[in-house]
Amino acid sequence: MSQDRVINLVFQGGGVRGIAYAGVLSTMPDWLKISGVGGTSAGALVAALLATGKRGKLLRDILSDPELFSLLRKEDVERRKRITDTWHKYQPEIQKLLAAEKGLGAPSFWGYAFSGAERKRVAGMYELWQSASQDFTQLASDLEAVWKAKGFHSAERLRAWLDKVLENKKFGDLATTVNGVPDLRIVAANINSQEYQVYSAEKYSGMELAEAVQASVSVPIFFEPFVTGGGARFFVDGGILSNFPSFLFAQSPNPTIGFRLEDVPPLTRIEDVHQLQGRPLPIRSTLEFILLTLKTMVEAHDKFRELPPDFHLHRVPVPDDIPFDKFDLTIKEADRFYDKAATAAPTVEVWDEQSRPSGKPRTFDPKPQHALTFGIEQGAALMQRYYSADMWADSLDQTVDFQVTIDRNWGSSYVRTMKLKVEGDQPIFLMRVLAFGLPKGPQSLADHVPKYQEIGDGSSPPKPVILIPASNGAEEKGFVAFLDPPVRGGTPARNFWMEWRVKEEFMEVSRGGAGLISYRARQLAKKHALNLKIRVRVDQTLGEMAFQADNGEAFVPSGLEEDPVTHIIYRIYTSGLHELPVYRENGVRAFFRRA
Repeated sequence: MSQDRVINLVFQGGGVRGIAYAGVLSTMPDWLKISGVGGTSAGALVAALLATGKRGKLLRDILSDPELFSLLRKEDVERRKRITDTWHKYQPEIQKLLAAEKGLGAPSFWGYAFSGAERKRVAGMYELWQSASQDFTQLASDLEAVWKAKGFHSAERLRAWLDKVLENKKFGDLATTVNGVPDLRIVAANINSQEYQVYSAEKYSGMELAEAVQASVSVPIFFEPFVTGGGARFFVDGGILSNFPSFLFAQSPNPTIGFRLEDVPPLTRIEDVHQLQGRPLPIRSTLEFILLTLKTMVEAHDKFRELPPDFHLHRVPVPDDIPFDKFDLTIKEADRFYDKAATAAPTVEVWDEQSRPSGKPRTFDPKPQHALTFGIEQGAALMQRYYSADMWADSLDQTVDFQVTIDRNWGSSYVRTMKLKVEGDQPIFLMRVLAFGLPKGPQSLADHVPKYQEIGDGSSPPKPVILIPASNGAEEKGFVAFLDPPVRGGTPARNFWMEWRVKEEFMEVSRGGAGLISYRARQLAKKHALNLKIRVRVDQTLGEMAFQADNGEAFVPSGLEEDPVTHIIYRIYTSGLHELPVYRENGVRAFFRRA
């Protein structure tokens, strides 16, 4: 194990369920150094504790502190209980009245005079008011208090506890803290500007850690917001914008390990979730609609965001019968969080493996589309320049075996083996890789990156070929392939292998349409010969196919073949091996349909 291994840690928010992080960190080796730590909400608290040197048993003791589970004031708890009890008590009668025509609307004189249903509705409203007037008066008073405070619970005791466990430290103090982590990043949500607020020593060295954590854990409505700027600026739980801020260390040279709490839906019918197995959750009441709307707001954008390079994700199991807002946990319940998470903690070997830097360049960019577009434009310009006549080699023999496999879901996989033999002084060091005629719809360039390798004589492993994006059209994706070293004259032929896949590429054939299989070569030499053989494998369950090539090339049925790995049986169609002179461009295009 390396004694100088360095990592970043990122933690998702999750209310009281954050206790589980102490369990999942219980196996982290002492020799592993933390260069950066960050999180949202409960994850922000754990990050701050780690940054102030709290590890191992001390971290568990703090997250299991009985004082942590009694931070809510008695009067706030009682007020919240009165509000919920009143709602549950009168909910059936209110819903019954709302279901009637006009609901709780003002009574009509003529309707009251001539309609028995209207008189019954008005009588029901009067009876409800008579029985509930005292409760409703108290409810109005309670709701007014919540309205003024902008939340059910005061954060007074929470702040005092945070000051104690974080030792009144400021961000600037972390650099000199024993076992501390100077690079602490805490995410909150700035309500005034509707954007992330990332607290760190870089901009907030004089800010107390407790302030940043309080801002990040202030769950909207549940807690009062964190207010600063003389009452002018409001901050709440960063989870409403990013509950899992995987982006925090995207530009760090060190690997990042992120911990997400297992997804526990905000529903009481846990058994429904287990039965659904990934299908959409049913919505059976307005309350469930509101809860799932909030969950969508918190989770959807984090799921959409791609994880950065060198980011390793760990899911942390938690008891699914304890909600995130149960701030009156017992010690026994806290131990359940710890023990369940500890069973899924990474082993020392996993910590060692995932703390190894990959050496890949960091790709985080606040304007990814602009950066990608620029890179593609440069790749296209490079390819266009290289294919000009003054860059051609004297002679190129290009021998290609091209195999196309069509699976039973009408997806495709392509395997190409290629031999290149160059003569003359001008070497060849670039070739294009182009997939076109892709299915219409949202096709990402990232889904069409081929595996491209140079195959040696067997004495050394295959060497990856460097690819640069050069085309990103809706139905066309392409790359520039660098041949390193260049293929030069007077040297033996070089061999290359490539594979790529396209999901549901030939679905149109299943509906009676035509599919296209093609291989085209651009001229790279004054005398460029393409020796091309195409082999098509079609899952036998799809039936027989009929081919028609635009150059008259025949695709001959060659019987059935069983794949030795998958044991799937395919119908085989092959074209002959022909030498095609490449002038500007040449190759074979073949359309096919069901026979």
